[in-house]
Amino acid sequence: MIKEFLDILKTLKMAQKNAGTSESFKTKITSFIEEYNHFLKQNGVDEISPKIGDKIDLDIHEGAFPLPLDLAKQYFPQIEKLEAGMIIEIQSAGYSYHGRTLIPAQVGVVQ
Repeated sequence: MIKEFLDILKTLKMAQKNAGTSESFKTKITSFIEEYNHFLKQNGVDEISPKIGDKIDLDIHEGAFPLPLDLAKQYFPQIEKLEAGMIIEIQSAGYSYHGRTLIPAQVGVVQ
């Protein structure tokens, strides 16, 4: 059942992203997402939010796309000290339930 709640959150975030120019709609949906996240947190669901530069942890992350080091240096010159296993892009957050990974965060990682 928790995964169904997370599917709803995913849909809400897509709607927020594609809201267009309606600031009123964006504000309302953002407020609703914040309340929804609060509800999930109160019920043991936490967001897995990796950061650029973190090392991939296969317990909580899924390498959605690997990028060889030479290409990573070419496409991400703003990131200093690139190394294998480093997260270089976040495609989507993941979620855990009472510390157990339900949906791993989708990340791009240096090979």
